[in-house]
Amino acid sequence: MFLTNDDYAAFAGRDSLRVLQQNDEENRHTAELAAIDEIKGYIGTRYDADAVFEAQGNDRSKVIMMRVVDIALYHLVSAMPNRMGYEIRETRYKRAIEWLQELQKGNITADLPLKTGPGGEEDYYNPIRVNPGQKHTYDW
Repeated sequence: MFLTNDDYAAFAGRDSLRVLQQNDEENRHTAELAAIDEIKGYIGTRYDADAVFEAQGNDRSKVIMMRVVDIALYHLVSAMPNRMGYEIRETRYKRAIEWLQELQKGNITADLPLKTGPGGEEDYYNPIRVNPGQKHTYDW
């Protein structure tokens, strides 16, 4: 798995996590996989999503870890009776999605591995391309 129980400690205490996953780690793993798939949909066009989520330990992107936790906890809270703690999780989920949308548009960047082009070109899938085209000279 991409995240460990310790990774959740910064965003939800151990007791809170136990309650949110309803004492079943499989619930957390399912929510985490759903969060990862959701994030891959946003970053996969420009960034190497497989490399991002294959990273282990300190090689993992901290901001992506935070976004996975926020989205996974949102899904776990949504399944809770009476949606305990729903407001804060909804707020953090919306912020995560807004950040991912801005990343996808190219308005912000992240320190993530980029996809390479068919010929090995770096940052080939950058949505902002500079192509000066052909220079025109007008002699009248």
